[in-house]
This record gives sequence, structure tokens and C-alpha cells, in this order.
Amino acid sequence: MRRSIPLLAALCTLPLTAALAAGAPSASTAMSSSMGSTDVNKEISTALTHAQMAAASGDVKMVQQHMHHVVNCLVGDKSPDFDAAEENPCKGMGTGAMNDVDSKSKQHKYLDKALSEAKEAFKKKDAKGAQSEAKEAIKDLQDAQKKS
Repeated sequence: MRRSIPLLAALCTLPLTAALAAGAPSASTAMSSSMGSTDVNKEISTALTHAQMAAASGDVKMVQQHMHHVVNCLVGDKSPDFDAAEENPCKGMGTGAMNDVDSKSKQHKYLDKALSEAKEAFKKKDAKGAQSEAKEAIKDLQDAQKKS
């Protein structure tokens, strides 16, 4: 009977050992994902989609509205730049793309540049000016995607 307990314990850990060897997420990763996952690629992709919608909008208010969505995806809801009056299409994806990447990375620099361009779009009085900023943000968000 004494030999069966260690054997039973070894058999119980075998699936876990095999899963870890196969590259399955660790227990800590699984716990953090169950507490709220971070998907920076999805945040960037969603921000890019809204920048593209902004660039395609003919009305300055619609361009700026979509650029608010870009900002919200980039900064997250804890930032002073977050606009709670606007939609947060990245809700539940992370804490804002800029918070979810290394602040010293090239990817962060592209995201910061896109954020600046989005803020510039708010200052424009005409659709063409705001669209121009949206188009610049698109380029930077695409570059940020390549760095992930």
C-alpha cells in the first residue's frame, strides 16, 4: 500500500508535467488570465480599426469620435486622457495598449506617437484636418503591430 501512494502522486502530476513541457501556460498565467486577460495585440488592432473608421468618416465630429475610441484603447480607463463619455471598445482587453507594453520599447514609441496624433485630431475644425491626423495614427498603429 505504501508504494501505491507515491505512484498515485506521480500519475496525478503526469498530465501537468506533460502540459508544461508542451508549452501550456503556467498556473500563474492561467490565474492572471482568469482575473482579466491582457491582449495588447487586440487593443492595438481595435485602435487601428477605429483610426481607419475615423479616416473614412466625412464629418469632423465622427472623425473625432472614433479618435476618442483610439485614445481610450491606448491609454486605458485609469488615465487622465481617458474619456468616459466616449465608448471604450477595448474594455476587458487590458489596461490600455500603452500600459500593456514595455514603456521603453519601440512599440510603445509608435503607440505614443499615435496618441499624440489622435489628440491633434481633436483640435482640428474640419474633417480633412482631423482625417489627416487619423491617417498618421494609422501608420503608427500599423508599425506598432509589426513590433509585437
